[in-house]
Amino acid sequence: MDSNIYLTAASFTVAKAQELATAKKWGTVKSIRDSPLGDGVKGALSETSRLTIEGDTNYTGPTTMVIKVLPPGFGERIFTDIDYKMMKEVNFYKTIAKDLQGSLRVPEYYAGEMSTGCQSNHGYLLLEDLGKMSNPVFGDYFQPNDSEKLVRTTEVAQVVLNNLAGLHARYSGKFDGPGAMMEETKWGKQGRGVEIDGSQSTETKTQHYFYTQGWDAYKAWEGEVLVKGTQVAYKMGEIPENIKALGDKLMVDFPKLYNLTFAREIEGSPRTLVHGDCSAGNMMFFNEDGNDACCIFDWQMAQMGRGVFDVAMFLVLSTPPDFLKDNEQALLQHYYDRLLEKGSGNATLAAYTKPQFDKDYANAVATVFAVMVYVAGLMQMGNKVEFYQPVAICADRVHAALSRWIGQIDTELGPFSTSYGTVPGQQ
Repeated sequence: MDSNIYLTAASFTVAKAQELATAKKWGTVKSIRDSPLGDGVKGALSETSRLTIEGDTNYTGPTTMVIKVLPPGFGERIFTDIDYKMMKEVNFYKTIAKDLQGSLRVPEYYAGEMSTGCQSNHGYLLLEDLGKMSNPVFGDYFQPNDSEKLVRTTEVAQVVLNNLAGLHARYSGKFDGPGAMMEETKWGKQGRGVEIDGSQSTETKTQHYFYTQGWDAYKAWEGEVLVKGTQVAYKMGEIPENIKALGDKLMVDFPKLYNLTFAREIEGSPRTLVHGDCSAGNMMFFNEDGNDACCIFDWQMAQMGRGVFDVAMFLVLSTPPDFLKDNEQALLQHYYDRLLEKGSGNATLAAYTKPQFDKDYANAVATVFAVMVYVAGLMQMGNKVEFYQPVAICADRVHAALSRWIGQIDTELGPFSTSYGTVPGQQ
């Protein structure tokens, strides 16, 4: 199929739908209409619409699907282009998604293309419409701590961790599938550190720049009352002094942190395929045969790295702080046990000790903090004031978690003492 016409969702015409239907042997398409779902799926790096398809009496294809195209804004497109985000996601569905059956639930892939000349002009994905599943609940980590959009039970949290353990075990120390995908998408040069010197990757440099633009604004939110539209005002809490010290250090050492979390070969600390943006905002929860289940979508940030980064981003951003404080150790142990169980026979995982896992998790929580600051930089530079309050809500969750683990982050970045009590797992 010719990608050159897919500048907007409306460009997907009946004729193009028929091309797809013919290729899939679905039958005849009579009409098609699109309904915008907003700028991005819980984000701003794409534009999505629901396509409703009417076929003749013999049509056997889906009656709805989601089309995902590049974002309309010039700035968002530049940010997407720099790191080949849309191209990575298209190739994820082409080369990796089908290999994940039994390990992780992702949307069904129908078609996708990305122009090879100027990727900001043309590209699209046609995916399963998750909103049409039975009783779907979409998560949203930009919500207050009492929101039902957060993960609030250990049972649901374990469902997500089981999925992540399946993904990470499947590719731990193995670069066969992701390797082919990296070659197609230039991941070797563009990921958060999949170069010989990961701290010099384009994505790391870009996000480091936004971090430097965001840190002062982030600190200025401390104690400030922030409002999003007509929502109740939110006052960001105090940033602990040791976290401020880490934030100051990352103005220069941001690449070292990314190198530790994503790129460096560390003995006994395996790298794998990671989602890269693994929060509730990119998850849909549903019931399957009476059991809780989840589907993880939005793979634009997918890359090689330490699987524990996905775990940290999910737990820290997607659960209320008190819930995580009470259940963090048990949930980490659950993921670690499932990882080794699903990776039985993998020598790389067999050498992965729990103390090393805890060190990696501490670095990953610090990396989630760094991500929140560079997001603040993006918001500041784009004057996206409507996002200040949601980011501040998430920031308070990150500070609560990082305060427990800051004493264990890598000595290249520390040492930083914990804000209170003992380091988890130590007496």
